[in-house]
Amino acid sequence: MTRSCAAVTVQSLTALSLTTFSLWGCLGTPTPLAPGLGGSVGWPHHGVQTGAVELPEAGPGFVRYRKVGGFNWGQPALVRAVKAAALEVQGFLIALLPGEKLQRTAVLHLLAAGNTVPDTWDVSFGESASYMRFLSAVDRKATLYRPWTGLITVDSSMFEGVPVLRVVPGSPAAQAGVQPAEVLAAVDGKAVKQTSDLLAAVDAKKAKEKLALQFKGAGGAARALDVTLADTPQEIPLNDPSLLYNKVMMDLRQQVEGYPGTETAAFARLNLAICAMHFGDFAAAHEHLLKARSELPARPGLSQGTALYYLGLALERLGYKKEAVDAYRAAAGFKDATLFNNDGPAVAPLAARRGGN
Repeated sequence: MTRSCAAVTVQSLTALSLTTFSLWGCLGTPTPLAPGLGGSVGWPHHGVQTGAVELPEAGPGFVRYRKVGGFNWGQPALVRAVKAAALEVQGFLIALLPGEKLQRTAVLHLLAAGNTVPDTWDVSFGESASYMRFLSAVDRKATLYRPWTGLITVDSSMFEGVPVLRVVPGSPAAQAGVQPAEVLAAVDGKAVKQTSDLLAAVDAKKAKEKLALQFKGAGGAARALDVTLADTPQEIPLNDPSLLYNKVMMDLRQQVEGYPGTETAAFARLNLAICAMHFGDFAAAHEHLLKARSELPARPGLSQGTALYYLGLALERLGYKKEAVDAYRAAAGFKDATLFNNDGPAVAPLAARRGGN
Protein backbone atom coordinates (compact mmCIF):
# COMPACT_ATOMS: atom_id res chain seq x y z
CA MET A 1 0.00 0.00 0.00
CA THR A 2 1.37 3.40 -0.93
CA ARG A 3 0.88 6.42 1.27
CA SER A 4 1.36 10.13 0.84
CA CYS A 5 2.09 12.57 3.60
CA ALA A 6 0.80 16.02 4.49
CA ALA A 7 2.51 18.03 7.18
CA VAL A 8 1.87 21.36 8.83
CA THR A 9 4.09 23.27 11.20
CA VAL A 10 2.53 24.33 14.49
CA GLN A 11 3.76 27.82 15.31
CA SER A 12 1.27 28.57 18.07
CA LEU A 13 -0.52 26.12 20.33
CA THR A 14 -3.80 28.02 20.07
CA ALA A 15 -3.75 27.32 16.33
CA LEU A 16 -3.23 23.59 16.75
CA SER A 17 -6.92 22.65 16.80
CA LEU A 18 -7.61 24.87 13.80
CA THR A 19 -4.61 23.32 12.09
CA THR A 20 -6.07 19.88 12.71
CA PHE A 21 -9.41 20.89 11.21
CA SER A 22 -7.64 22.36 8.18
CA LEU A 23 -5.59 19.22 7.77
CA TRP A 24 -8.73 17.11 8.15
CA GLY A 25 -10.24 18.89 5.17
CA CYS A 26 -7.26 17.65 3.19
CA LEU A 27 -7.58 14.14 4.60
CA GLY A 28 -11.15 13.87 3.34
CA THR A 29 -9.96 14.12 -0.26
CA PRO A 30 -6.34 12.98 -0.32
CA THR A 31 -4.49 13.94 -3.48
CA PRO A 32 -2.27 11.16 -4.86
CA LEU A 33 1.22 12.05 -5.97
CA ALA A 34 2.00 12.25 -9.66
CA PRO A 35 3.43 9.02 -11.10
CA GLY A 36 7.12 8.72 -10.40
CA LEU A 37 7.15 11.69 -8.01
CA GLY A 38 8.82 10.89 -4.71
CA GLY A 39 8.38 12.77 -1.45
CA SER A 40 5.21 14.56 -0.48
CA VAL A 41 3.17 17.65 -1.11
CA GLY A 42 1.68 19.60 1.79
CA TRP A 43 -1.15 22.11 2.13
CA PRO A 44 -0.87 25.67 3.47
CA HIS A 45 -2.13 26.62 6.91
CA HIS A 46 -0.77 28.88 9.65
CA GLY A 47 2.69 29.36 8.24
CA VAL A 48 5.28 27.47 6.27
CA GLN A 49 4.65 23.94 5.00
CA THR A 50 6.95 21.06 5.81
CA GLY A 51 5.40 18.98 3.02
CA ALA A 52 7.03 20.95 0.21
CA VAL A 53 9.40 19.07 -2.09
CA GLU A 54 11.65 20.26 -4.87
CA LEU A 55 9.94 19.31 -8.13
CA PRO A 56 11.58 18.86 -11.52
CA GLU A 57 11.39 21.79 -13.89
CA ALA A 58 9.24 19.81 -16.33
CA GLY A 59 6.89 16.84 -16.46
CA PRO A 60 3.58 16.02 -14.76
CA GLY A 61 4.83 16.86 -11.28
CA PHE A 62 5.78 20.37 -12.35
CA VAL A 63 2.53 20.94 -14.26
CA ARG A 64 0.30 19.61 -11.52
CA TYR A 65 1.94 20.87 -8.35
CA ARG A 66 4.18 23.81 -9.20
CA LYS A 67 1.26 26.18 -8.76
CA VAL A 68 -1.45 25.01 -6.38
CA GLY A 69 -3.63 27.56 -4.65
CA GLY A 70 -1.13 30.31 -5.50
CA PHE A 71 1.73 28.55 -3.69
CA ASN A 72 4.96 27.65 -5.44
CA TRP A 73 5.38 24.28 -3.75
CA GLY A 74 8.51 23.10 -5.47
CA GLN A 75 10.63 26.24 -5.43
CA PRO A 76 14.03 25.57 -3.83
CA ALA A 77 13.75 28.87 -1.94
CA LEU A 78 10.55 27.61 -0.29
CA VAL A 79 12.18 24.35 0.70
CA ARG A 80 15.09 26.26 2.28
CA ALA A 81 12.60 28.49 4.11
CA VAL A 82 10.79 25.40 5.40
CA LYS A 83 14.00 23.99 6.82
CA ALA A 84 14.80 27.30 8.52
CA ALA A 85 11.27 27.65 9.93
CA ALA A 86 11.48 24.16 11.39
CA LEU A 87 13.99 25.53 13.90
CA GLU A 88 11.44 28.00 15.27
CA VAL A 89 8.10 26.18 15.31
CA GLN A 90 6.55 24.50 18.33
CA GLY A 91 5.94 21.22 16.54
CA PHE A 92 4.53 19.36 13.57
CA LEU A 93 1.21 17.70 12.80
CA ILE A 94 1.73 15.07 10.12
CA ALA A 95 -0.82 12.84 8.40
CA LEU A 96 -0.03 9.60 6.60
CA LEU A 97 -2.69 9.28 3.93
CA PRO A 98 -3.79 6.01 2.33
CA GLY A 99 -2.82 5.54 -1.29
CA GLU A 100 -5.80 3.26 -1.92
CA LYS A 101 -9.29 4.69 -2.10
CA LEU A 102 -10.79 1.72 -0.24
CA GLN A 103 -8.71 2.56 2.81
CA ARG A 104 -10.68 4.98 4.95
CA THR A 105 -8.23 5.59 7.76
CA ALA A 106 -5.20 7.81 8.23
CA VAL A 107 -2.62 8.16 10.96
CA LEU A 108 -1.95 11.52 12.59
CA HIS A 109 1.49 12.09 14.08
CA LEU A 110 2.09 14.92 16.56
CA LEU A 111 5.76 15.72 17.04
CA ALA A 112 7.14 18.44 19.30
CA ALA A 113 10.09 20.43 18.00
CA GLY A 114 13.29 18.87 19.33
CA ASN A 115 11.69 15.49 20.01
CA THR A 116 12.33 12.38 17.91
CA VAL A 117 9.31 10.15 18.65
CA PRO A 118 5.76 11.27 17.75
CA ASP A 119 2.45 10.53 19.41
CA THR A 120 0.24 8.70 16.90
CA TRP A 121 -3.54 8.70 16.49
CA ASP A 122 -5.71 6.79 14.01
CA VAL A 123 -8.60 8.68 12.38
CA SER A 124 -11.34 7.54 9.99
CA PHE A 125 -12.59 9.59 7.06
CA GLY A 126 -16.21 10.65 7.48
CA GLU A 127 -16.27 9.81 11.21
CA SER A 128 -15.94 13.09 13.06
CA ALA A 129 -15.83 11.35 16.45
CA SER A 130 -12.48 9.76 15.62
CA TYR A 131 -10.69 13.06 15.14
CA MET A 132 -12.75 14.92 17.78
CA ARG A 133 -11.17 12.52 20.28
CA PHE A 134 -7.79 13.61 18.96
CA LEU A 135 -8.72 17.28 19.33
CA SER A 136 -9.90 16.62 22.88
CA ALA A 137 -6.55 15.03 23.71
CA VAL A 138 -4.74 17.98 22.11
CA ASP A 139 -6.77 20.45 24.18
CA ARG A 140 -6.13 18.61 27.44
CA LYS A 141 -3.68 20.37 29.72
CA ALA A 142 -1.33 18.42 31.94
CA THR A 143 -1.58 19.38 35.62
CA LEU A 144 1.65 21.22 36.39
CA TYR A 145 0.58 22.91 39.64
CA ARG A 146 -2.11 22.22 42.20
CA PRO A 147 -3.21 23.81 45.50
CA TRP A 148 -1.19 22.55 48.45
CA THR A 149 -1.24 22.39 52.26
CA GLY A 150 1.81 20.26 53.06
CA LEU A 151 -0.41 18.25 55.40
CA ILE A 152 0.12 14.48 55.15
CA THR A 153 -2.58 12.40 56.82
CA VAL A 154 -3.29 8.68 57.08
CA ASP A 155 -6.62 6.83 57.26
CA SER A 156 -7.30 5.01 60.52
CA SER A 157 -10.33 3.32 62.03
CA MET A 158 -9.05 4.20 65.51
CA PHE A 159 -10.01 7.89 65.28
CA GLU A 160 -12.94 10.06 64.30
CA GLY A 161 -10.97 11.91 61.66
CA VAL A 162 -7.55 11.42 60.09
CA PRO A 163 -4.30 11.59 62.07
CA VAL A 164 -1.56 13.93 60.84
CA LEU A 165 1.36 11.73 59.84
CA ARG A 166 3.75 14.46 58.69
CA VAL A 167 3.88 18.21 58.09
CA VAL A 168 6.17 19.26 55.22
CA PRO A 169 8.77 21.78 56.44
CA GLY A 170 8.07 25.29 55.20
CA SER A 171 4.60 24.32 53.92
CA PRO A 172 1.37 26.27 54.55
CA ALA A 173 0.40 23.72 57.23
CA ALA A 174 3.75 24.15 58.97
CA GLN A 175 3.43 27.93 58.86
CA ALA A 176 -0.06 27.68 60.37
CA GLY A 177 1.29 25.60 63.27
CA VAL A 178 -0.16 22.16 62.49
CA GLN A 179 1.58 19.42 64.51
CA PRO A 180 2.11 15.73 63.72
CA ALA A 181 -0.16 13.32 65.68
CA GLU A 182 -3.05 15.78 65.79
CA VAL A 183 -6.31 14.40 64.39
CA LEU A 184 -8.00 16.40 61.64
CA ALA A 185 -11.74 16.27 62.35
CA ALA A 186 -13.25 18.78 59.90
CA VAL A 187 -12.45 21.06 56.96
CA ASP A 188 -14.55 24.16 56.35
CA GLY A 189 -17.16 22.79 58.75
CA LYS A 190 -17.47 19.40 57.03
CA ALA A 191 -16.44 16.21 58.82
CA VAL A 192 -13.31 14.48 57.54
CA LYS A 193 -13.57 10.70 57.68
CA GLN A 194 -10.69 9.83 55.33
CA THR A 195 -7.76 11.49 53.58
CA SER A 196 -9.70 11.73 50.31
CA ASP A 197 -12.09 14.18 52.03
CA LEU A 198 -9.17 16.51 52.78
CA LEU A 199 -7.76 16.18 49.25
CA ALA A 200 -11.16 16.95 47.70
CA ALA A 201 -11.49 20.08 49.85
CA VAL A 202 -8.00 21.25 48.81
CA ASP A 203 -8.61 20.56 45.10
CA ALA A 204 -11.80 22.64 45.25
CA LYS A 205 -9.76 25.71 46.26
CA LYS A 206 -7.12 27.86 44.63
CA ALA A 207 -3.74 29.00 45.88
CA LYS A 208 -3.97 31.88 48.40
CA GLU A 209 -7.44 30.79 49.50
CA LYS A 210 -7.94 29.55 53.06
CA LEU A 211 -9.05 26.27 54.58
CA ALA A 212 -10.61 26.26 58.05
CA LEU A 213 -9.26 23.17 59.83
CA GLN A 214 -10.53 21.70 63.09
CA PHE A 215 -8.24 19.38 65.07
CA LYS A 216 -8.50 17.13 68.10
CA GLY A 217 -5.37 16.83 70.23
CA ALA A 218 -4.10 13.75 72.04
CA GLY A 219 -6.06 14.71 75.15
CA GLY A 220 -9.25 15.40 73.22
CA ALA A 221 -8.89 19.18 73.25
CA ALA A 222 -10.12 20.83 70.05
CA ARG A 223 -8.50 23.71 68.22
CA ALA A 224 -9.09 25.54 64.95
CA LEU A 225 -6.52 26.78 62.45
CA ASP A 226 -6.74 28.57 59.12
CA VAL A 227 -4.30 27.39 56.44
CA THR A 228 -3.61 29.61 53.43
CA LEU A 229 -3.03 27.37 50.43
CA ALA A 230 0.02 27.60 48.19
CA ASP A 231 0.86 25.91 44.88
CA THR A 232 2.92 22.76 44.56
CA PRO A 233 4.60 21.91 41.25
CA GLN A 234 3.66 18.51 39.85
CA GLU A 235 5.73 16.03 37.92
CA ILE A 236 4.23 14.78 34.67
CA PRO A 237 3.29 11.09 35.09
CA LEU A 238 5.89 8.94 33.37
CA ASN A 239 3.27 6.85 31.56
CA ASP A 240 -0.25 8.24 31.25
CA PRO A 241 -2.13 6.82 28.22
CA SER A 242 -4.50 9.79 28.20
CA LEU A 243 -1.70 12.31 27.55
CA LEU A 244 -0.22 13.34 24.22
CA TYR A 245 3.31 13.76 25.50
CA ASN A 246 4.45 15.77 22.48
CA LYS A 247 1.68 18.30 23.16
CA VAL A 248 2.80 18.44 26.81
CA MET A 249 6.37 19.09 25.63
CA MET A 250 5.13 21.93 23.43
CA ASP A 251 3.38 23.49 26.45
CA LEU A 252 6.50 23.08 28.59
CA ARG A 253 8.79 24.65 25.98
CA GLN A 254 6.54 27.68 25.93
CA GLN A 255 7.05 28.04 29.68
CA VAL A 256 10.81 27.68 29.37
CA GLU A 257 10.95 30.29 26.62
CA GLY A 258 8.32 32.59 28.12
CA TYR A 259 9.69 32.72 31.68
CA PRO A 260 13.47 32.35 31.39
CA GLY A 261 15.41 32.25 34.65
CA THR A 262 12.30 31.63 36.79
CA GLU A 263 11.21 28.68 38.92
CA THR A 264 8.39 28.12 36.43
CA ALA A 265 10.95 27.55 33.68
CA ALA A 266 13.05 25.34 35.94
CA PHE A 267 10.12 23.06 36.81
CA ALA A 268 9.18 22.98 33.11
CA ARG A 269 12.71 21.72 32.33
CA LEU A 270 12.32 19.00 34.96
CA ASN A 271 9.09 17.88 33.31
CA LEU A 272 10.64 18.05 29.85
CA ALA A 273 13.22 15.57 31.15
CA ILE A 274 10.45 13.25 32.40
CA CYS A 275 8.69 13.48 29.01
CA ALA A 276 11.98 12.59 27.29
CA MET A 277 12.31 9.58 29.62
CA HIS A 278 8.78 8.55 28.63
CA PHE A 279 10.06 8.24 25.05
CA GLY A 280 13.27 6.52 26.16
CA ASP A 281 15.38 9.51 25.11
CA PHE A 282 17.74 9.59 28.08
CA ALA A 283 20.28 11.76 26.26
CA ALA A 284 17.70 14.55 25.92
CA ALA A 285 16.60 13.97 29.53
CA HIS A 286 20.23 14.34 30.64
CA GLU A 287 20.50 17.68 28.82
CA HIS A 288 17.31 19.04 30.43
CA LEU A 289 18.33 17.82 33.88
CA LEU A 290 21.74 19.47 33.75
CA LYS A 291 19.97 22.80 33.34
CA ALA A 292 17.19 22.03 35.84
CA ARG A 293 19.75 21.01 38.47
CA SER A 294 21.22 24.50 38.57
CA GLU A 295 17.93 26.38 38.14
CA LEU A 296 15.69 24.59 40.65
CA PRO A 297 15.55 25.91 44.23
CA ALA A 298 17.42 24.16 47.07
CA ARG A 299 14.49 23.69 49.47
CA PRO A 300 12.06 21.00 50.67
CA GLY A 301 9.89 19.35 48.03
CA LEU A 302 10.60 19.28 44.31
CA SER A 303 14.02 20.86 44.11
CA GLN A 304 17.64 20.40 43.09
CA GLY A 305 17.70 17.04 44.85
CA THR A 306 14.85 15.85 42.59
CA ALA A 307 16.76 16.82 39.45
CA LEU A 308 19.94 15.14 40.73
CA TYR A 309 18.07 11.89 41.38
CA TYR A 310 16.63 11.81 37.86
CA LEU A 311 20.03 12.84 36.50
CA GLY A 312 21.43 9.71 38.14
CA LEU A 313 18.72 7.61 36.46
CA ALA A 314 19.48 9.12 33.05
CA LEU A 315 23.24 8.62 33.43
CA GLU A 316 22.68 5.04 34.57
CA ARG A 317 20.56 4.28 31.50
CA LEU A 318 23.19 5.91 29.27
CA GLY A 319 25.85 3.60 30.73
CA TYR A 320 27.78 6.21 32.77
CA LYS A 321 27.77 4.28 36.03
CA LYS A 322 30.39 6.30 37.92
CA GLU A 323 28.73 9.61 37.03
CA ALA A 324 25.35 8.13 37.98
CA VAL A 325 26.63 7.16 41.43
CA ASP A 326 28.01 10.67 41.91
CA ALA A 327 24.60 12.15 41.02
CA TYR A 328 22.78 9.76 43.39
CA ARG A 329 25.12 10.59 46.25
CA ALA A 330 24.66 14.31 45.65
CA ALA A 331 20.87 13.82 45.61
CA ALA A 332 21.05 11.93 48.91
CA GLY A 333 22.39 15.10 50.52
CA PHE A 334 19.05 16.86 49.96
CA LYS A 335 17.21 15.40 52.96
CA ASP A 336 13.91 17.18 52.31
CA ALA A 337 13.76 16.81 48.51
CA THR A 338 10.83 14.79 47.14
CA LEU A 339 9.54 13.13 43.99
CA PHE A 340 6.19 13.66 42.20
CA ASN A 341 5.23 16.81 44.16
CA ASN A 342 6.06 18.59 47.40
CA ASP A 343 4.19 15.92 49.40
CA GLY A 344 5.79 12.99 47.58
CA PRO A 345 8.28 10.33 48.72
CA ALA A 346 11.66 11.51 49.95
CA VAL A 347 14.54 11.47 47.49
CA ALA A 348 17.33 10.88 50.04
CA PRO A 349 16.72 7.20 50.94
CA LEU A 350 16.07 6.21 47.33
CA ALA A 351 19.18 8.03 46.12
CA ALA A 352 21.32 6.60 48.94
CA ARG A 353 20.26 3.07 48.06
CA ARG A 354 21.01 3.51 44.33
CA GLY A 355 24.25 5.30 45.12
CA GLY A 356 25.47 2.46 47.33
CA ASN A 357 25.42 4.41 50.61
